[in-house]
Amino acid sequence: MTNPSNFGKLTGRLAQEVKSFDNKDGSKKLLITLAVEDNFKSGPDKKVQTNFIQIESFVGAGNSAGGWDRVHKGDLIEVFFRVDAKPYTDGDGKTVYPNKLVVEGFPTFLEPKSVTEKRAAENAVKGAQSEAVDPAAAHIAALEAEIAAARAGVNYESTDPFGN
Repeated sequence: MTNPSNFGKLTGRLAQEVKSFDNKDGSKKLLITLAVEDNFKSGPDKKVQTNFIQIESFVGAGNSAGGWDRVHKGDLIEVFFRVDAKPYTDGDGKTVYPNKLVVEGFPTFLEPKSVTEKRAAENAVKGAQSEAVDPAAAHIAALEAEIAAARAGVNYESTDPFGN
């Protein structure tokens, strides 16, 4: 049950893909960044400003992702959250007061599935095109990095490749 004194709602677009971190017990911690626009214009250019808000979600061991596996960058969603501000002592003995927003429940999709699937397909094509711009150059750069890493710490003058 939610505490009405510590509860809020965010509506925005996913600013990047959801980052998932596996825990030892099989559960997952999800990091989500939402691009949420202000409802007023501000600044010297009198534009609506966008806030990038990081929120967390927890998926218990053996549970499905609860819709987070279907959310992609650019999707318009709504989430309900609570503020988690449990202080702790860091290594220097100082008390740290973190403020993190923790999702309560699952995302609410505010666009039709056809729109989100079309955007995901377009993003996949854009990603493939950016990789395909010059695959030879990317391959050469990867090989050069591998060679440089192999050479690091190896004295080739004193190394006999034939074992002599």
